Amino acid sequence: MLKGKRISLIGVPADQIQRLIALYTQSRLQVVPYGHPADYIIYGSQLDKVDDIQRGTEPIADVMSQEDFLALLLRTNAALGEFASRGRRRAG
Repeated sequence: MLKGKRISLIGVPADQIQRLIALYTQSRLQVVPYGHPADYIIYGSQLDKVDDIQRGTEPIADVMSQEDFLALLLRTNAALGEFASRGRRRAG
């Protein structure tokens, strides 16, 4: 499950940025500029070295590739959907 709501992007190709922002916004995540406090820093294919990423101090951000973060987001959304459907069955 996600442990926060703030996402920074780095090294993401320009033609993918708007699509990713729309996807993350639909999942109620906030995209913040790189360098601002974030819970996750998502890096794309244009980043040369992951070691160059500044993770911040409060909170220390998790660094993930676009693919790994998408997988986490899908698992989180699936778990939330399963939880919500269980709640509806009990109420009905």
